[in-house]
Amino acid sequence: MFRGLIFDLDGTLADTLCTIGKAVNEALQSLGLPQHPLDSYRYFVGDGVTMLCRRVLPVDRMALLPELEKAVRRQYDLFPLRDTRLIDGMEALLIALKGRGVRLGVLSNKPHPLTLRTLEGLGIDRFFVAVLGQTEDLPTKPDPAGVERLLMELKLPKSKVGYVGDTSTDMQTAVNSGLISIGVLWGFRPREELIAHGARHLVSHPLEILDLVGEDDERPDGSLP
Repeated sequence: MFRGLIFDLDGTLADTLCTIGKAVNEALQSLGLPQHPLDSYRYFVGDGVTMLCRRVLPVDRMALLPELEKAVRRQYDLFPLRDTRLIDGMEALLIALKGRGVRLGVLSNKPHPLTLRTLEGLGIDRFFVAVLGQTEDLPTKPDPAGVERLLMELKLPKSKVGYVGDTSTDMQTAVNSGLISIGVLWGFRPREELIAHGARHLVSHPLEILDLVGEDDERPDGSLP
């Protein structure tokens, strides 16, 4: 069915909830602001660092947004992989997909340098043809601009590519980009949210994604039929 897949990072490829929550809480503490339970961050994340900082700030302290964002980025730089773990079964999935000739990409609203460091730190960067985190020259998801750039690097048409993610933002990204959406049930958000925002498929374990991917049908020269 798919010749390429684009993956979200946080909550999809890796469990980064504690990484994010601890970085933001420490940034909040440094400014004398109240912290949040780590589990609450599953609803704060998904739309980039600036929106994350807006969501955790008290409504009467929004003037501190630029300062908080700088502090959060500093904590990310210091502890990019603290408590981060690869989702169980994910490496096996990536190995199998590569063996079938599926071209893989990553699109994240995490800052681009941190996206690269996370993939490298987890030892899975070798599986991806194209990686794109949040940059100044492109809008964040669910805008389709990032997907369009990755499709050029993957050298595949939309009809051959699926999008894998764990939040409403990811499902909306797929819908906005014209890709078939695959919602994962091990991530930050519940099944109901994924369905409500356009999930075409739902999977509860990484290896279930293999059932959605056809056998390798590339020609010997690497072109598609």
